[in-house]
Amino acid sequence: MIKKPSPYRYFDNRFETIDENGLLALQTRRLKSVVSYVTRNSLFYKQLFKKYKIKPSMIRNLQDIEKLPFTNLEDVRKFNWKFVTKEKASQIFCSGGTTGKPKIFFCSSNDLRFMFERSARSFVACGVMESDVVAVLQPFGIWALGYDYIQALNMVGATVLPLGINLEDIDSAKLMKTLKVTVVLVAPGNFCRLTGFIKKHGFSLKKDFQIRIIITAGEKLTVQQRKFLENSWNADVFDLYGTSETGTLGGECIEKNGLHLWGDHFLFEVVDPKEENKIANGNEPGELVITTLTQHGTPLIRYRTRDIVKKTSKQCRCGRTHSLFEILGRIDESVALKEGTKVFSYQVENVLRHLSECTGNYRVVIEDHRGRDKLTFLIEVRKNKKNLFLKNKLSRLIGTLSIDFVDAVNSGIVLKPIIKLLSSLSVKSTKRGKLIKFIDKRRNIIKCEGI
Repeated sequence: MIKKPSPYRYFDNRFETIDENGLLALQTRRLKSVVSYVTRNSLFYKQLFKKYKIKPSMIRNLQDIEKLPFTNLEDVRKFNWKFVTKEKASQIFCSGGTTGKPKIFFCSSNDLRFMFERSARSFVACGVMESDVVAVLQPFGIWALGYDYIQALNMVGATVLPLGINLEDIDSAKLMKTLKVTVVLVAPGNFCRLTGFIKKHGFSLKKDFQIRIIITAGEKLTVQQRKFLENSWNADVFDLYGTSETGTLGGECIEKNGLHLWGDHFLFEVVDPKEENKIANGNEPGELVITTLTQHGTPLIRYRTRDIVKKTSKQCRCGRTHSLFEILGRIDESVALKEGTKVFSYQVENVLRHLSECTGNYRVVIEDHRGRDKLTFLIEVRKNKKNLFLKNKLSRLIGTLSIDFVDAVNSGIVLKPIIKLLSSLSVKSTKRGKLIKFIDKRRNIIKCEGI
């Protein structure tokens, strides 16, 4: 019998399919090494470990990581230069600083190599090949994202078209058509918007273009966005996950079972976001905490990402042995109401994902009404779906987003939410192409989430 070729491809089979015992041994060795390294070379960790009376000899296994203190975004912003180790920096990247002081990250030559390799692994897992022409519609400049992707695609051997995010939509569309682009790397919200633009300007997505794979990154990909893009382009949509602090952490493979997060480069923990010392049990949602095992320029120990995730118990048929995660949303992608009640974007999206009448586009407007919070949910629905039954159903579901929200409404602290169904919702986005989901008019500011 002739054996069929496997549909699964790997960039680095040795590490992507490493067995559990081998991965645990590698992680333990690297954890010990990085704790010892930062104790010698980073002023921030020297001072932090001294405060908590931490010595490298205390870290003997992976469970011992719980002896180490958490670090966070504000630490990186406040103590930027103290994080940096003595290892020579080959490249410096920054966050945009849109919501505060920029985060600055230093990468050694090895840091860069590992960063590119992780992205290359993820691209190959999605099916990217040497024969592909890949359009990168991601920001360049001080952000690592676009630069990282170009270098990683060079490793894969694909041809790169670095479109960025500043070209006029019509120019991007024409170049993708003329140069026969087969893969697109883009933020999902931005590409949904661009897809609508291309349709309106007389192009046939399936006849004029040759796009077979769409890889999204930079913001959470919703179920509705995936369906819309796959149906519009007749292409496979895959999601990548990473942070500005680390580059790519992992991504989907062709099975689409979840995100493979690369455990040979990071340790992942899921903790209760309210009680940081309480580790979330089993597969319950919680905040993702990462420890970099191979990042030496700006190493991160038990770094709180502010991302809400859920670890799955699935084992993937692709053969990759790294844990699978689902990204639910951002702690920052929320609006704070009276007495600490919060509404998170992932809670709204969990409601909309089960309703085929909704496109997935929404915006929440928060206003003050005589000392009480008034929330208006603007929800885009498909044509001919603006009916009273759907509105009542959404009102009921959104009214029970969380126990805290129900309590706030029942007690009169927050007014009963208002639902408005729209056949078209204008897209508001940040300079980096990320959708703005909450508009807070109480303080006369726009809350730009996920920057």
